[in-house]
Amino acid sequence: MIDILLATYNAEKYITQQIDSILSQTYKNFKIIVSDDGSTDRTVSIINEYVSTYPDKITLLPFIKNLGVKENFNYLLQSANSDYIAFSDHDDIWLENKLEISIKKLKEIENNLPTLIYSDKSLVDENIHLISLSSNKAENLQAENFILNKLLVQNTASGCTIMINKKLKDLVGNIPDEAIMHDHYIMLIASIFGKIEYIDKPLILYRQHDDNVIGGAKYNLVYIIRKLLNGRKTLADKFQEYINQSKKIEEIYSDKIDSSTLDIIKKFNKLDNASFFQFRYILIKHNFLKTGLMRKLGMLILL
Repeated sequence: MIDILLATYNAEKYITQQIDSILSQTYKNFKIIVSDDGSTDRTVSIINEYVSTYPDKITLLPFIKNLGVKENFNYLLQSANSDYIAFSDHDDIWLENKLEISIKKLKEIENNLPTLIYSDKSLVDENIHLISLSSNKAENLQAENFILNKLLVQNTASGCTIMINKKLKDLVGNIPDEAIMHDHYIMLIASIFGKIEYIDKPLILYRQHDDNVIGGAKYNLVYIIRKLLNGRKTLADKFQEYINQSKKIEEIYSDKIDSSTLDIIKKFNKLDNASFFQFRYILIKHNFLKTGLMRKLGMLILL
């Protein structure tokens, strides 16, 4: 059984297409758990209609308060009990074989270890017109490069493509406040303790619109110039979030992490309060650099 965790917020324009695409999956052994984050439009009414029609397939969790994306997914994660768990945004469309391909790959590789798989996605506009067949190619993202050194400074997986097993879910536990986002944190825990596999094909249509919390972006010279104009302080603050997340992982798991992996995390955490030249020395020596030449240059120039 797969628990599909669907987080929603003011999604009345998109939620029907997404739920329909999940219900149309070729793999049928799943249930959808929904948590709405205080929508002010018709989202909850639409979900309740689906719950009435598919009471054994769809559950809407009680609303507590407005949590934000990360905490809403954490709330969903704590409600999941099945052997496998997939994450879903409210505005995408899943290709009909997404679950079938994902669960097959996960079962092939898990070998009783905490395991995570994720895939590419196609970018579409608000009206489902194709922007790019491969989001990862459009973003110049080397998505298969998920070694810990890289993941500490860059998440290569979109949460909406991720599937995990229960061993990883139990190991993650409650996602801490220091986590940047639920997907990045879960990727790190999988990298430290288990297995990660990338499926090099798009399994969802990833909708780009004005309400996206996080969307696809090309990382090129124009992007770097825009970041320069936005100011180095913003980037430094963002990088501090990476460090805070890593330090929290060390705090929680230090007695469980093997010595070589813990050494990588400790070296990364030394970036906190490092001088200008020490900072760059640590980044380069221990390969704490994002994938791709432009991203590497961006880090070294802008931070």
